[in-house]
Amino acid sequence: IPSGPPRSPAHTDESLPKIDHQGDGPRRTLGTRLEHRDRDRFTGRHAEVAFLERCLDAEDPPACVIHVCGPGGIGKSTLLRELARRSRARGRTVVALDGRELGPDPEVLEAALAAVADDAAPVILLDSYEQMAALDSWLRRDLLLRLPDDTVIVTAGRRPPDAGWFQGGWESVTARIDLAALPPDEARKLLAAYGVADSRVAAIIDWAAGSPLALALAADAAATDAGWSAAYS
Repeated sequence: IPSGPPRSPAHTDESLPKIDHQGDGPRRTLGTRLEHRDRDRFTGRHAEVAFLERCLDAEDPPACVIHVCGPGGIGKSTLLRELARRSRARGRTVVALDGRELGPDPEVLEAALAAVADDAAPVILLDSYEQMAALDSWLRRDLLLRLPDDTVIVTAGRRPPDAGWFQGGWESVTARIDLAALPPDEARKLLAAYGVADSRVAAIIDWAAGSPLALALAADAAATDAGWSAAYS
């Protein structure tokens, strides 16, 4: 008499579910869909994008270290993602790190940058930079000096950059961009990109006060609830 739990019969090809793979085109991923949606919703920041593209394209760029500053929700991370797309379109290697995940850990940052030390014209994007600002002096004194001279480094943080970035020679290659609220015409375009273009738009723009994050949250609420109005929020 056999003992122990019953054994399941071995699976055969006939017992497996049938999956019909449609089409022979290139495989699209969820990541690709997210990337396209993020790209399509980017709006405004024309002057900032133009300056950053000059830093990417000019033989003698106006800056190779750019600090993007502004309060939470003003669009710093969104701008960095747009810059990453434009950098990759130019064939440049992009290293994107987030201080909320990295923190002030010099070994992790050093390893990430060492991986592109021999690449041509890498672009280094350091988001939530206030979380790694303790590495400031080490970056200037050591790590950044090892990178190719056509490297572009962009930080994004809520606090102003350390004064050390504007002395000792760094002032000749460093720039600061302060992100302001979106003007009403750009706020309207952002809402339209989210599919909101009805009579509630004016109230949403007034309520959001130019904050891209507030505009996005309001757009999501308006898109899912036809009766929602910023006037009652």
